[in-house]
Amino acid sequence: MAAAQQPRALLTLAFEDRELEQSFLDEHGREVVPLMRFMLAAGVLLYMVFGVLDAFIAPNDFGSLWTIRFGMVVPLILACLVLSYVRPYSKALQPLVAVTVALAGCGISAMVAVLPLPMADDYYAGLILVVFYASGTTILRFKQALLVVLAVILSYQVVALWIQARPWLVVLNNDFFLIASGFIGAFAAYIVERIRRHNFLQRRIILEDRAMLKEMNARLEQAATTDPLTGLRNRRLLDEKLQHALDLHDRYEVDTSLVLVDLDNFKRVNDTLGHTTGDDLLRQFAELLEGLLRATDSAYRYGGDEFLVLLPKTNVEGAYNFAARLQEEARRITSVPRLRHLDLGTSIGVAPASAAVGRGELMDLLNLVDDALYQAKRAGKGCIKVLDEQGEPTDPGRKSG
Repeated sequence: MAAAQQPRALLTLAFEDRELEQSFLDEHGREVVPLMRFMLAAGVLLYMVFGVLDAFIAPNDFGSLWTIRFGMVVPLILACLVLSYVRPYSKALQPLVAVTVALAGCGISAMVAVLPLPMADDYYAGLILVVFYASGTTILRFKQALLVVLAVILSYQVVALWIQARPWLVVLNNDFFLIASGFIGAFAAYIVERIRRHNFLQRRIILEDRAMLKEMNARLEQAATTDPLTGLRNRRLLDEKLQHALDLHDRYEVDTSLVLVDLDNFKRVNDTLGHTTGDDLLRQFAELLEGLLRATDSAYRYGGDEFLVLLPKTNVEGAYNFAARLQEEARRITSVPRLRHLDLGTSIGVAPASAAVGRGELMDLLNLVDDALYQAKRAGKGCIKVLDEQGEPTDPGRKSG
């Protein structure tokens, strides 16, 4: 399902798609790790600062307070901070921090429990600070922040109602502020996570759109440069490659040769056996042609039943040898029993790129190799004709022999 269409649970905001939900959790976890570490360090600092105040606010009970503060809560927060740098635990940092913050809040409730009244009310305010710490600092997701808030509120109920046995009106008054701050903080966490998830989806949509656009551009580029029947490159790409070949020869005198192939009597295939057979023959020939190419060579459907091959770093002798090998291989597909009576074959023209140097136009090179093919056709078909660097007929086969 596309990211834009992903439904979310109303309360937890979780995506129904598990893979998408896990992707969000992973991304969110990576984003908030630095902030979590900072807030854990800040939490340790605050806990220690208030520990100094214990000696002034509750001099008779600061021993018990310090046992809770420095013997339990501060080591717990420091352990969580250290584990955030350990890879296996860093992935589970969100729930680990949530448990730590909840226990820190319970630690304050424990301090309230050991202090006599009305001094205990001075520490009650610390619970509100923990609530805002859990839900208002954006380090925890909504569900985790809500659970922390509920844990802190519940811990205070246990202390106020069962341990201190305070009047329910007093507890209700304190609960009003505690629950109100918890509600406001949880609502803020809900809104923040909802915005985060919305932004996450928007980024996914943009990435999907970019990927789709890239794929469409690739398809359009392929359609614009590829012959749909044979899969070979088409004339548009040929012009670019030819210009590059001419530039290489002008600058570095790199030999490049062109081979133009025509399937003799191909029209008979369409007229006798139908266009489907003709198309199959063109595809077979294109596949055969590509099988003979080097990594640097390239083949193009020049038009109809004509194919052009660009051979970089190849002189006319090398191009002639390629043409002869191609002609021999082509007989395997043109002389099968159902085609033998059609007298099929290949006529091939060869010309070097250097023959067009100084003539000024790219079309001159194509005209030269086209002229070589024309001479092969006039010679009775099934022939190979080669032009030299001066554009004159030559016979590399005789020279090599």
